[in-house]
Amino acid sequence: MSARICRQNGVGYLDLSGNCHLNFDFIFVSKTGRSVRLSKKSNFRSWYSPRVERVLRVLFLHPQRWWSTWDLAMEALVRPGQALDVKHQLKKRHWLEESKEGLRLSRPDLLLDDWSENYLPGRSVERVFSSSRSVIEIETMLASVCQELVIPYALKGFSAAMRFDPILQYSRVSAYLASDLSKVISALELTETKGKGNVSLWIPHDEGLLHGAQQFEHVKVTPPIQTFLDLISLEGRGEKADNSIWEHCIKPGWTPQLAGAAA
Repeated sequence: MSARICRQNGVGYLDLSGNCHLNFDFIFVSKTGRSVRLSKKSNFRSWYSPRVERVLRVLFLHPQRWWSTWDLAMEALVRPGQALDVKHQLKKRHWLEESKEGLRLSRPDLLLDDWSENYLPGRSVERVFSSSRSVIEIETMLASVCQELVIPYALKGFSAAMRFDPILQYSRVSAYLASDLSKVISALELTETKGKGNVSLWIPHDEGLLHGAQQFEHVKVTPPIQTFLDLISLEGRGEKADNSIWEHCIKPGWTPQLAGAAA
């Protein structure tokens, strides 16, 4: 996210892994996608395991709720000890507040900055297809088939983002499906392609990615926090959509905490 902020403000940058964005006079160099190497002492990326991310999603889904460690574990479908470890890590970084009522995030902005910088979308498996149908037709059919076959699913990426901000435009269907894709592929008459295609079906590395999926008319979409994470690795329009989701869908729920941090 730090790189995104630099680009939005016209500031160039160069990190230790070779990612850069330099634009001045007649010189333009932009390179992204290289993993930042972290020392063993400061390696925090490994902390963002699927179980930890389940807990973090629950905390983001309920901004003003105070949690006991037990209730948090039950909601996130993790062991109480795992929820307790998340609590200790967040407290160590001063991103957590506690009271007699329980615990909740105090700096969701800093946590989301760090999480998004360490998020690895490549853990999930993507398969790309082409279809002659329109985006709306594909999404409607996908929702109908998944409902009929009881397949957990949620539209993701721009397919989800436009539900939160209808101004966003997109021409590609993206969705998570926690199941064997064969029946869906057959029902939608999709043709797998090695090119760009107009349909991306993802097998999530953990079903926690679908937690909190929201219903918009006839389709389910990933909640704002997961939509944000899925778009963070996309340059250009993905960053613009992320800003919109943060400002209009995530940030408002955390107004008391963010106001306290700024005081």
